Amino acid sequence: MFTDVVGYSSMVRADEVGALERVSADLARMRAQCSAHGGECLNSMGDGLMLAFSSTVQALSFAIEIQEEFMRRNEALAEGGRLQHRIGVHLGDVLKMPDGTLAGDGVNTASRLEGSAPPGGICISQMVYDTVNGKLAFEATFAGPKSFKNIADPIPVWYLHPRGLAAAAASAKPAPTKPAIRRRGLVV
Repeated sequence: MFTDVVGYSSMVRADEVGALERVSADLARMRAQCSAHGGECLNSMGDGLMLAFSSTVQALSFAIEIQEEFMRRNEALAEGGRLQHRIGVHLGDVLKMPDGTLAGDGVNTASRLEGSAPPGGICISQMVYDTVNGKLAFEATFAGPKSFKNIADPIPVWYLHPRGLAAAAASAKPAPTKPAIRRRGLVV
């Protein structure tokens, strides 16, 4: 799973200290909720996180709950104080590198899905949809197969709109010597 703040660079340019404080608070909340859902924060990229879960249901439960929490919070804030996040979720094989980082096609795909998610929304691959369908309450819109940079084949994707994310999903536009490695079955 990958997360990212929408419009981060513009926010930092307009109010660096305030933006960094708000983003730090959101990322801390996401780390806590990730852990509560059995996940692990693997990396922080300034305004985003790379998270891994051993269960697709846990991963999507986290994504839905955190987006709903942030959406409720934003309703009470003035326009300039709101933060919106994008989340991309994929179920795929990953490689654990000797330094502990994860790499591979599953990581790349999750990253591309995040960029395709609408502001305040969630984009998932068909594999995730098939795994969680019937196990979680959510609404989703099939966006069809999407082509992504450096991903060989188009990936069927879904936009999730749990209770209220429907407006965000409706406006979604797609974003366009070997070390020893160990495979891990994780959802990223």
